[in-house]
Amino acid sequence: MKVEREKMADRNSDRMRRWVCSELCRICMILLFLISGAACCIYGQEDTDTGRIQGRVMDKGRYKPLSGVLVEMEASSMGCVTDLDGCFRIDHVPEGNYRIRMSLKGYQRMLIDDLSVIRGQITFRTVEMKSRTAENEEKTARRPAVKILGQ
Repeated sequence: MKVEREKMADRNSDRMRRWVCSELCRICMILLFLISGAACCIYGQEDTDTGRIQGRVMDKGRYKPLSGVLVEMEASSMGCVTDLDGCFRIDHVPEGNYRIRMSLKGYQRMLIDDLSVIRGQITFRTVEMKSRTAENEEKTARRPAVKILGQ
């Protein structure tokens, strides 16, 4: 009888331990879910106090996207570089009017004056940059041929 009571007590204590462990796991899962949900709500919200500038930079003559173009906001440390599709995006821009400067080796620099950013909105621009080599080719094509004397 005493042995049966001890076995029964062991079974009851094992059941109790399993129940406590399962309850603790359930509480931890609920807390983890609540914390991760709160973090998503806090960090997933769009910043409505600022706006966004985005656009695309293309080659003017061939109308192909230009990657690696440096896009800078004057009088600010904000800027970016275009991706392989020529697209750029500058987030968290305070409301106001800005000058945007774009540069790429082999192309004329572009300056966009008075780009207006409105809070909570996206300001989109498509820009065409003219190649410097196209100008040089035009100039060299107009030069007269040089004759070498003495041959």
